[in-house]
Amino acid sequence: MQAGVHSSRRPGQAMAELSLVLMILLLLVFGAISTLQILMAHYTVAQATRAAAHQAALLGGSDGPGGNLATAGGRVAEAARLILDGGFGTSAAKATIDIACHDTAGHVLASCRRYDAITVHIHYEDELWVPIGVLDRIRADMRATRAAEQDQQP
Repeated sequence: MQAGVHSSRRPGQAMAELSLVLMILLLLVFGAISTLQILMAHYTVAQATRAAAHQAALLGGSDGPGGNLATAGGRVAEAARLILDGGFGTSAAKATIDIACHDTAGHVLASCRRYDAITVHIHYEDELWVPIGVLDRIRADMRATRAAEQDQQP
């Protein structure tokens, strides 16, 4: 340093600046992780819903009761359960499934006939790994509709 020239920096200034920048950087990183978690969960639930609707269409309707996906029976629930349990950070225990057949007017039917619309609805709710303010929960509510390929009428 030259004589007579004073530095404008004070002791600890770099530490204070680093802490401010580090807080902003961590907030951005954790926000990005939370956003990716939400997007991955929505994608996985959408895939599970489509697979369950496809299975329901092949069977001609539901082959088990709805409710909590972890305990629901049948091949339709099993198709959704396999995808949710195999997803990155998703679990079938956090989801519910509902399967219903509809006629052309949209009325719910007791059993499906060939070409009736079968709607599978999966509701998924979980907590994030990195909770940030309003981004503390994952909520996905997906529906998929397919035409029944078999007749379940007696």
